[in-house]
Amino acid sequence: TLLDKNVGTPLERLVQQATLQAQAQASYTPVNQGHFGLGLAQYCHFTSPIRRYADLVVHRALLAHLKEPEADVRPHETLAQLGQHLCTTERRAATAERDAKARFIARSYARHLGTSVQAVVWRVMPAGLLVLILDTSAEAFLPKDFLGRDTYRFDEKTQTLKAMRRGQVFRLGEVLTCTVGRVDVMTGSVQVSLVQAHGTDAAVRRKKKGKATTKKQQMRKRNG
Repeated sequence: TLLDKNVGTPLERLVQQATLQAQAQASYTPVNQGHFGLGLAQYCHFTSPIRRYADLVVHRALLAHLKEPEADVRPHETLAQLGQHLCTTERRAATAERDAKARFIARSYARHLGTSVQAVVWRVMPAGLLVLILDTSAEAFLPKDFLGRDTYRFDEKTQTLKAMRRGQVFRLGEVLTCTVGRVDVMTGSVQVSLVQAHGTDAAVRRKKKGKATTKKQQMRKRNG
C-alpha cells in the first residue's frame, strides 16, 4: 500500500496526514449505518472503561436493553440531538487540543531560533509553503519571500510553486533544510526560512543510490 511504501521515509508523516484528512469524520447517530472499513452491516462503537459521554450513553442503553429487551431506551429524536451535540463538542475539544499542542511546540522552538531542521512540504499555497518538521512533526510556515529572490507562480492544479527566473519548482513531498526564524507562542505558529531544497523523497533516494553506484564503480576501477 501507499502507507507501507513510505514507512521510514520523510513522506511517511505526510502520507499519514493526507490519508486521515481524506477520510470522512466519524459521527454519532442512532441510525445504524454499519462500518465501511470493517465491512460490518451492524456496528456500534464504545469503549470500556468509559472515556466519553457517548460511551456512557451506549452502556446505559445496553444495560436498559438487558433489563427490558422490548423497551425503547430513549426517543429517536433525543438520541439524534444528543449525537449532534457530542459531535460538536468532540470536534471543539480536538481543536483545543491541537491549538494547545501547537503552543507548546512553538514555546519549545522559541529556545532554538536559528536552528537548522529537516522538513517536508505538506501544503503549497500562493503565499508560501506549509512544512512538517521531521523530528517533531510540527507544522511551520515558509513564506515565499524566504525561498530566495524571485517571482513565484502558484499552480493550483499541480499544487506547485515555481520560481519564474530560476525555474525551480517546489511541490508536495519536497524535502527541505530550513532554519527556525520566528516563533509566536500565543498563536502557536513557527516560521522558517529555506537553506536548501533536496527534491522529493523519491528524488533524494535516487541521488543517494546514484552516488553509491558511482563510488562502487570507482572502487572497482582502483582495484582493477
